[in-house]
Amino acid sequence: MATQPRSSRGVSRCAALLALYACISLAGCTLGGGSNNDNSNSNGSGSTGTSTGSAVVTVALAAPVFYAGQSTQNLTVTVSNDATGDVLTPTATTNTGACTTAACGTFGSASGSAGSYTIPYTPPSTVSAITTLMLTVRSSLSGSIASTVSFNVYPASTVVVLVQGGVSEVFAAGGAAKSLTAVVYNDPGTTGNNGAQISLLANGYVCPPATGGATICGTLAVGGITSATTNGIPTTTTSFTYTPPKSVPLAPYDRPMLLASAKASPAAFAGPTFTLSASASGPMALTLPSKLNSVLTGSQAITLQFRSG
Repeated sequence: MATQPRSSRGVSRCAALLALYACISLAGCTLGGGSNNDNSNSNGSGSTGTSTGSAVVTVALAAPVFYAGQSTQNLTVTVSNDATGDVLTPTATTNTGACTTAACGTFGSASGSAGSYTIPYTPPSTVSAITTLMLTVRSSLSGSIASTVSFNVYPASTVVVLVQGGVSEVFAAGGAAKSLTAVVYNDPGTTGNNGAQISLLANGYVCPPATGGATICGTLAVGGITSATTNGIPTTTTSFTYTPPKSVPLAPYDRPMLLASAKASPAAFAGPTFTLSASASGPMALTLPSKLNSVLTGSQAITLQFRSG
């Protein structure tokens, strides 16, 4: 196979970046692609495009975590600019290929009207490994825009940790405290050893201490632990707050990670990362290569920060 010359690759990358910048400056482009990992702030991610007058489909997951063997749950689907006679069609694939009932479970027919619908989903009875599903819901209306959402189905005994409450891509130095939770699904711990351990890291390093008991990456204040049952799954929720530092620290501490690991099963963890900036409207960070999956007409220009890896 022929190898593209280094100079050509450089020109191609520059051309792609210029085209991307022009697209966003003129129209506002939504970006997709990148890695699919468990360090996100939630288990599912959706994508829709918008266009004035077109029917636009949006899918909301019934729960942030799905397990094999769970009972049927309803996915919520909304359609803006909907019209009488609209028929919604769900189709799904997995990270290993086409869906089968054994691998993906089953999606029922959509029911509802006037832009508000539900689609019943029954997870597979068993899976041997974490299975990522990509669900696309399409409208039958001409010119409509479909919605795609991805989520994981876990083996029934898997311990899963999620940080919830909205970890921003950018936190402003000197900003207000943010209340968050770390939820451990299928927590194997007992009283005194359940819930999540919360810590601040940066590039694998513990954030150095600062005056007043804080770190140069910010301050954590861990609260109490509550137990509950969510969709038939036992959970523990550890509440905590994160307060950004007064000023932006030097790299790599300007890009911290909120690491939440299950106390009774440390191999189960979530680690959302974010950027500390002088203002909350800092640049959007992109890792090359990325792709555009929708366009928002009439949007204002945004600033992008490109990373090679």
